Amino acid sequence: MVDIILDTSVWITNVAADEPKGVFNELVELFENSEINLLSNDIILEEWERNKERILVLIRKSIKDDFTSAKNITSYLEIEDSKAYSNLLRKYSSEDIRIEEANKRFEAITDIIKRATQTIITDEMKLQVVDWAIEKKAPFTIKKNSVADALILLSSIEHRNNYGGGMRPKGIFITMNHTDYADPEDKDLPHPDLEEMLDGADITYVRHLNQALFTLAPAAIMDFENWIDIATEMYREERRGF
Repeated sequence: MVDIILDTSVWITNVAADEPKGVFNELVELFENSEINLLSNDIILEEWERNKERILVLIRKSIKDDFTSAKNITSYLEIEDSKAYSNLLRKYSSEDIRIEEANKRFEAITDIIKRATQTIITDEMKLQVVDWAIEKKAPFTIKKNSVADALILLSSIEHRNNYGGGMRPKGIFITMNHTDYADPEDKDLPHPDLEEMLDGADITYVRHLNQALFTLAPAAIMDFENWIDIATEMYREERRGF
């Protein structure tokens, strides 16, 4: 069991949009099989629901892209197989069907966010985050609008520090926001302002959801083709500067 902490952008950009492909199903399967424990809170749910229309557009585009990619495979199949495959795909050529499927995925993720372990955000945490902002400590060294994600992380740290008896599971914090959370000299390492807190709560900072899932159990989680997709997407993100 591993505690997984996702910031709001990862829920939207990776999980909802299923980027890279297969991440949505893998995360759901790990969660439903109790192989991971997702940490959530009211802020994540509020941000998720506030961005519903934008998220639905992303999901519909993801489904349409999947349909287009799958349709292109027909040219490599024998005639009979191609016909059967085309008939199977025809359902997803309808925009109405894509809208329906997008709504299903949105509701499925909403359900997971609500069923995840809920971390508590206290007034003391809010004051601590204000202090960080005043002192220009990470995640406020550059941006001024990092309060929500800062509270997500801080409440997760406090939750893990308050574990009862028994062995505490490992924690992984996943955010693509290296500008606010990473070491200015190495975006794969946590910012020095956050390093001690993360280490104290045994939380590893990771920039890519697919990297975290692959690290958990590469043989069980991803087959070789998915691994290639992960490596390709990570390379693209490096080129884009994420």
